Amino acid sequence: MVDRMVRAAKGEVALYEEVENTPALTQEAYTIVGIIAALSALGGLLVGFATNVNPITNALYQGIMSVVAYLIWSYLTFFIGTSVFKGTADAGELQRTIAYAMTPQILTFIPVVGFLAYLWSLYLGVVAVRQALDFDTTKALMTTGLALLAVVILSVVVGIVLGVGSAAVGSITG
Repeated sequence: MVDRMVRAAKGEVALYEEVENTPALTQEAYTIVGIIAALSALGGLLVGFATNVNPITNALYQGIMSVVAYLIWSYLTFFIGTSVFKGTADAGELQRTIAYAMTPQILTFIPVVGFLAYLWSLYLGVVAVRQALDFDTTKALMTTGLALLAVVILSVVVGIVLGVGSAAVGSITG
């Protein structure tokens, strides 16, 4: 698993093709998402202690939203990519490739570095989407961008409702 995560973080196209075409890696992809969620929760806890936000609430928010964001991102990407841009993939292929693209987010519990990890994951997400949906980079950029816009809007709304929005931004920007 670690070898595949390193290859994913390097943006190796062959890795994303391998993951796309290997349903047996689905559980491993979910494990990556779980590790990222746990570390995001740790980051939320640390930011909560460093700010005037409830650390437990912030940790729960960060951990849960990390999983929710993954699910929304993968399913919206599937829907947009296959319906709007006529890509060819099934939902499982996108779930696997996007989970591997999230690998750099293991560093999200570190302020500032976490923000850079998100940016790197965004780039890798485009690579993953391009390979999984079998279309060009422009379509992958548009598909990824539209899906992530929905994820960001949802995260902000939930953060505001829970009162952890400023802490969420603080954990990303340091």
